[in-house]
Amino acid sequence: MPIRTIRISREELLDIRKIYESVMSYACHGLFFREGEVLGDNISEIAMKSSEGEKEKYFEVAANLLSGRGWAEKVLFSEDKAVISGSIEVEEGKGRQTCHLLKGIIKRVYENYYNEGFNCEETECESKGDENCVFILERKGV
Repeated sequence: MPIRTIRISREELLDIRKIYESVMSYACHGLFFREGEVLGDNISEIAMKSSEGEKEKYFEVAANLLSGRGWAEKVLFSEDKAVISGSIEVEEGKGRQTCHLLKGIIKRVYENYYNEGFNCEETECESKGDENCVFILERKGV
């Protein structure tokens, strides 16, 4: 079956999150994270095929896919950090981190390239009033 894509608006995504949170409270954030990992596997696969395994190209393709699919306005990957501007998951004035899907996507982008496990932590979030959303990646077992 050919791959089909769908589009949902930012407002629809945030409304879906509100439904999940009303039923499951903050426990649903783990589900969003896991959903992000699934999406990250697909982005990684495309980036790997497009970059022929070249690190700089891989992360450039992954960043372009994230922006092109509307997950963020700007994506910068470095060795152990991803800086995101304009995440679709941001809710101004929320006062807490909200980019759970993106966190899962980013984690899998790194894991699939390096072929090892990573922990991913969102240390800054535009929803808290920070300038960008910043994700720190740390190899597991280090």
